[in-house]
Amino acid sequence: MNRRGFLFQGFAALAASAANAQRRPATIGVLSTGTPATDRTRLPSFRDGLAERGLIEGAGYRFEYRGAGGDPSRLVEYANELIALKVDIIVTFGGPASARVAVTASRNIPVVFAGADDSAITDLIPGAINRP
Repeated sequence: MNRRGFLFQGFAALAASAANAQRRPATIGVLSTGTPATDRTRLPSFRDGLAERGLIEGAGYRFEYRGAGGDPSRLVEYANELIALKVDIIVTFGGPASARVAVTASRNIPVVFAGADDSAITDLIPGAINRP
């Protein structure tokens, strides 16, 4: 199984579990260093991957998107907003900067790193090994 398939299957299981446990659509917090325009290929691909696994936006999940518009100093503020919204999971786009902020901001919300170099984030994962 490729990484993308693993990511989507893992996320789909988390989202389905959260939605079933709470009887509401899962809320996916998206924390990005970019903007909706720069993430225009990532977001549809992400939605498509979820749909392939039976999760439809509005019924199975909803997005809360926060994009820093190229200004990494805004990531902390946006991560805190997502946490205040009680998102079920945070997906990060934009490399290790957004991944680090998301993990540091909340130890209680699962974080999925999308587009972060493994070698740059292994220290964020307890018990991480040096190879996949």
